[in-house]
Amino acid sequence: MEAGGEEDVTPLTPFSRMANIIDFKLARLKDSLGDAKLPPLEETEEIERLARKWKSAVQDIMENLLAKSQERGHCQQGGMGELLRTLGIAQEQVGYDPESEDFIRSP
Repeated sequence: MEAGGEEDVTPLTPFSRMANIIDFKLARLKDSLGDAKLPPLEETEEIERLARKWKSAVQDIMENLLAKSQERGHCQQGGMGELLRTLGIAQEQVGYDPESEDFIRSP
């Protein structure tokens, strides 16, 4: 709260709204996984395949989000690295290489 009892209400940017939505969904996912049982080691191939598929989908979504935000003038500089930082997404989690400024694609 600011002096005088007024709350500081800062409007959310499209990126901060997206970050809030992602945070909410991650919290729900963590809660739902709290009681989950891990499968036997021999059954993890399917999980690894789905994880690669998820990462590929996230990479495509992030590229589309960056392109749309640049079209609309929301992302002036910094590119993908800045977008990921703004959204609070760890670059290594989605396979982004800041040196090459590109995603590392899984086979």
